[in-house]
Amino acid sequence: MIRVSISSKNNQVIQQSFEKFFQKEQLEYQIVPYSKNTHQDIYIFEIHQREDLKLIEDQPHFDYALYYVIGPKDYDLISECMRLKVNLYF
Repeated sequence: MIRVSISSKNNQVIQQSFEKFFQKEQLEYQIVPYSKNTHQDIYIFEIHQREDLKLIEDQPHFDYALYYVIGPKDYDLISECMRLKVNLYF
């Protein structure tokens, strides 16, 4: 089972997109709102301001997990996300 945690103002839109993908691929999944210090397989963070990076900084980094970021349009924010070892950003 793939465990996904989402921190976003557009939680429903993001969740629906991932649900469609997992269902299409016939994967078992569980999607929950983000909660600090949880153990998930995929973490999705919506980042628009430098203050939002605190979510990633405060989350323990697990080698097995994927960290996705949605939203940064500013190169400095993207650079900070990369420094924080984010796997992919949209």
